[in-house]
Amino acid sequence: MRFVLRYRSQWMASAAVKLCSGGAPANGAAEAAPAAGAAPSSKRAMDYDQALSQVGGDESLLQRMIGQFVECTAKACTRMDGFVEKSEWESLRLEAHSLKGASGYVCCRELVQLCGALQDAATTKDADQSAKLVAEVSRCFAALSIEIDGLRTDGGGGGKAAPAPAAPAP
Repeated sequence: MRFVLRYRSQWMASAAVKLCSGGAPANGAAEAAPAAGAAPSSKRAMDYDQALSQVGGDESLLQRMIGQFVECTAKACTRMDGFVEKSEWESLRLEAHSLKGASGYVCCRELVQLCGALQDAATTKDADQSAKLVAEVSRCFAALSIEIDGLRTDGGGGGKAAPAPAAPAP
């Protein structure tokens, strides 16, 4: 438990995007989120090697974190759909903020960016943009789930099996 808390504290001391990108953009600005409906990035959805580095090379810990992340993210996607439908902006903002942080812990950079944009859209109560971004978060998570499943089947990620993903309901 101390091991987890030590690394959690280290992560919280740095911005999630900085952890996963190897440094902040030169001008100090955050990178823009991909446009809604944009073609999927050719980059991997998760930087497994960077995430592994963040936990000091402890694959077992990373696998448990990924399992919890997948489980929680699937539920968060469903909740965020409901928040948009009901115009529950503060709940949507908080959910996006939480998912942004969790995505940073496992180095899912695109999700970090999308959740940051969703958090902003919820703050301004922009229903159309929020709906588009929730759909993009779900799309990105679906791609991530496929990637994690691939780690399980092709021996990626140091040859350790990643937990089976549970994709959100469409």
